[in-house]
Amino acid sequence: MMRQEPRKTVLSLEVAHDAQENGARCARKAEVEGCLGNLRTMRRYSAHDAQEMKEVVFSDLDQWVDDTSAGA
Repeated sequence: MMRQEPRKTVLSLEVAHDAQENGARCARKAEVEGCLGNLRTMRRYSAHDAQEMKEVVFSDLDQWVDDTSAGA
């Protein structure tokens, strides 16, 4: 019976170590997923801002063409 005690301790340490590794892995995964989510959000906002800028530029260009055509 004396030999089983150290084996239990070793198994307990292995289980604790595995749990710690899994916890660290899950934390890294959550961090990466959070970063990816932030990048997706930034990309969505950037696309929206680019579309708005394009609309403003073309609107201004159309107005300039209309003004130029009316004066010519």
